[in-house]
Amino acid sequence: MRNIRVFVSSPGDLKAERQLIADLIESFSKRATIRDRYKFTPFLYERFAPAVTGEAPQVVVNEQMLRPSETDIVICILWSRFGTPLAEINPDTGQPYDSGTEFEFYEAYRAYQKRKTPTILLYRCTRPVPEGADPVQVVRVNAFFKRFEGSKAPLRGLYKSFDTAESLRAALTNDIDTLIARWERPSQRVIDQILRPIWPVAILLAALMAILLVFMSRTPGNVPLLPTPTATPIFLKSGLFNVAVAPFNVAALGFSDTELKEMTDIQLTQTVTEAFVSNFKVKLLDISAAAQLTLWLPDVIEQVNPALVSDDNGAQMLVDNLNQRFHVQADLVIYGVITRNSSGKRVVRPGFYVTGNHPELVEVKGRFDLDSVISVGSLNNDNALKFGLASRAQVIAYAAYGLSLMAAQHYQTAIKDGFDPILAANEADQSKAPVVIYVLKGSASLGSYNVLAATSDPRAEAAQNALNTAENSFRLAFQLDKDYARAALGLASTHYLRLVESGQTDEASLKQVIEEFERALVAKDQPPSAAIPTKVAFGRGQVLALLYAQNQDDDTFKQGNDSLTDVINGARNTSDPQLEEIVARAYALRGSMAVSRAKYNGDSADYESAITDYESAGRLSKVAASQALYHRRLIRVQFDQALTGNDPATIEAMFRQFVTLADPAPPAEELAEIWRDKGRYYRDNDRHSEAAAAFNAALSYDLSAFKPQAAGIWFDLGGEYDTLCQVEAASQAYQQTIRLDGSNPNYQKLPGLIHRYALQSCF
Repeated sequence: MRNIRVFVSSPGDLKAERQLIADLIESFSKRATIRDRYKFTPFLYERFAPAVTGEAPQVVVNEQMLRPSETDIVICILWSRFGTPLAEINPDTGQPYDSGTEFEFYEAYRAYQKRKTPTILLYRCTRPVPEGADPVQVVRVNAFFKRFEGSKAPLRGLYKSFDTAESLRAALTNDIDTLIARWERPSQRVIDQILRPIWPVAILLAALMAILLVFMSRTPGNVPLLPTPTATPIFLKSGLFNVAVAPFNVAALGFSDTELKEMTDIQLTQTVTEAFVSNFKVKLLDISAAAQLTLWLPDVIEQVNPALVSDDNGAQMLVDNLNQRFHVQADLVIYGVITRNSSGKRVVRPGFYVTGNHPELVEVKGRFDLDSVISVGSLNNDNALKFGLASRAQVIAYAAYGLSLMAAQHYQTAIKDGFDPILAANEADQSKAPVVIYVLKGSASLGSYNVLAATSDPRAEAAQNALNTAENSFRLAFQLDKDYARAALGLASTHYLRLVESGQTDEASLKQVIEEFERALVAKDQPPSAAIPTKVAFGRGQVLALLYAQNQDDDTFKQGNDSLTDVINGARNTSDPQLEEIVARAYALRGSMAVSRAKYNGDSADYESAITDYESAGRLSKVAASQALYHRRLIRVQFDQALTGNDPATIEAMFRQFVTLADPAPPAEELAEIWRDKGRYYRDNDRHSEAAAAFNAALSYDLSAFKPQAAGIWFDLGGEYDTLCQVEAASQAYQQTIRLDGSNPNYQKLPGLIHRYALQSCF
């Protein structure tokens, strides 16, 4: 009987799946068709590794349990966590292992490359990550699976995805059945039953034969025939956040042929590049030793991307080239150009380009210039050159660190440890650096506000502080440079959020915000990659959609719809992930306007338009949270449409889909609202007991942060109790309405009704 040893590897977020795998593995030993030939034994650390203290967990697992390379099958599963980093270096990447799971996978992988065992089965859970998941862990999981992508991927093989326990069970059962079928082939059974016991002898014979062949291949001069040496391939180590430093170059249009030759003869570009890089590396290591930053230096970039980088196009070409040739993503490109300033002096102008590979960075995608840094008139004075470049290298090092933290959604740390130190430095005041950094700080603060507003009350102190920081940062940037489009756009965005949060969405205030968005259009400094016109059109459409929800004016609807359509048409066939997300948001916002008009006018065609737009938004978006939101909105629109058609079966089907959504579940206020709408449907069809039950279900959710909404539901419930002649219950419902929203003029008659209930039992 052959003992099949199965090693199960995963981080701690898949405990239920680990148990499922263990049970499934053991079930194979009980199959009547194979139980006389195979015994399957699952190896899990929680079963075999003792509770030893004083050693690192991975050390205990390695010493007390079979190693992955010693087993027959290794099953590796990953979801939202990658695990705890180890101190041991991974020889395949040159970096410390990011987790015990990575260590176990690579140990099995290296063994398979040498001797075709163990068989590795890799599975990825595609359920939405749980609320509160560590974004750094999620990024590490994504980066691991990217190692399998492309023809030149560093890791070879296939992996399967699952989203439920049953889909994992089905995939694993099928894969192990396939392995068993292979073992059951006659030729394979000969190998297993006859050759495997004498395998060590076979290996020794093969080694002796290899030595003999080498001896026989010698030339008469006793010189062995060796393979022709080949160039060592370039391998770019890819981390969580990758920074590429391109060689600095000369802007040819700014100099005569004689000057260009002079600068080439003395290798000015090399001197400037080395001066910048030496300062940049020292500062980056000083401030970001704990950050998962991977640095690709100019000597490597020059080999893989001969074209010079001077602007947005050159930076994007470098990003595309790295992706196509090496399947790695550059998140930040740093470059510099030697040119002339307004006085005719030669100066170095460094800048950086944010690629927007991470959803958290799409709003800051594009070029950021820091303006002139130092005159290079004294070409032979290396010390002066290095000193002059030091401050700019420091600025970009802090910016790179801050951007890497933003990509991991550590927004407050990005501000405190990345952007604020730049603003505190005196030398930053001599260039455009403060403007750029204020914009980055404002963007990080907006990211923090969006996270806090999505997970708690946006009026809470922490969310308000984040919004205040964003507004102040963009205001300071705009005051320093009114021609910087990013500053104007950021300030308009924070003013819009401020109006929405405060509820002060009167027509005059909203139209003022539209003017602020359009101010970014006339700003002179508009990096093409920042997509300022598209963002302005979206901002205008956003405001007009809110205004239409209030006034139901046809002209407002047309203006808002046209602005959002401009966004969609302007980037219809884009491959830019940043623009794709903006277009997805534009589709969703246009859909919300159609729903608003459908509810006001009762036109079923508007519901159809909304459904089409939400479907388009869901297809375009690559952000899991946005996809879930658009899917939820789509189901809600289909429910609303079914209500107008009075189709009970469809109403119930769409309602059930909505309230059973999970990972993430709809927020309490949306669940309460759909129960309320269902209750009104029952009420309008004289099913008052069912209506009262639906309103009570709506009130079972926590609406403490939504008192006007709760008051409206209590009011509806009171009306149903009144109709059912349950006057005491009606009185209590109306009292709750007054307690929650007594100043609302719609409830002015309630005290009189409550008084009458006290005098008679039923009307």
